Amino acid sequence: NVMEFFSSHVLTELQEPNMTVRPMVKATSIKFVSIFRNQFTKQHLEALLPLLIAHLGSPDVVVHTYAAAAMEKILTCKVDSGTQGGTISKVPKIGRAELNPVLNQLFTGLFSIVDNVDLDENEYVMKCIMRASNVARDDLLQVVQVVLEKLTAALARVAKNPKNPQYNHYLFESIAVLIRSVCTIDAAHTTAFENFLFPPFQDVLQKEVAEFTPYVFQL
Repeated sequence: NVMEFFSSHVLTELQEPNMTVRPMVKATSIKFVSIFRNQFTKQHLEALLPLLIAHLGSPDVVVHTYAAAAMEKILTCKVDSGTQGGTISKVPKIGRAELNPVLNQLFTGLFSIVDNVDLDENEYVMKCIMRASNVARDDLLQVVQVVLEKLTAALARVAKNPKNPQYNHYLFESIAVLIRSVCTIDAAHTTAFENFLFPPFQDVLQKEVAEFTPYVFQL
C-alpha cells in the first residue's frame, strides 16, 4: 500500500530537519513522492509543499534538484471536478490559493540555488520557477521585485556563456510569465520591467548572442 509505506517510512525522512544527513535516502524519498504524486490527495500535497521547499536548502545537488523537480510535477497534478457538457473537467490539485501561503519561501529556496555561482545551471530549478510563476499569476505582485531582480541577474550571467538550452528556455519563459501576469494587472510596473530588462537585452543584441536574440525580440 503506497500511502502506508509513505506514512511509515517516507514522511519521517522528509520531516528530518537536518539536511546534511542521509542525502541519498532523502533523494529517494522525494522521488517516491514524485512518482506517486497522483495518488496523493490535495491535502497531502499541501502538507508536503513546505517539506519539499525545505529540501531546496540541501547542500546536496541531487536532493535539491529532486525537490525542485517534484514540486514542478506536483503543480501540474489535476483532479476531476465534475462533468460539463459530457466532458470531464479537471482542476489543479495545487492552485494559486494553495500555493500562495508558501510562495515567498518557495522562491527564496529556488533562487538560493540559482544565485549560487558554484553550482551548474539547473534546468529543473528554473522549470520549477516557471511553473510556480504560471500557477501564482496575480499573486506574483507580492514578489515581483525580488523575482525580477533574480531573473535579470540570472540572464546577465548566462548571456556571457550560454551552455544549457533547457535552462535558458525556462529562464525566458519565466520572464515572459512575470511580464504577462504583473503588467496585465498593473501597467505601472511596465517601467520597472523596462529598467531591469533593457540593459541585459541590449547586451545580448550588441554581443550578438544568437541563442538569445529570438527570445529578446519575442519579449
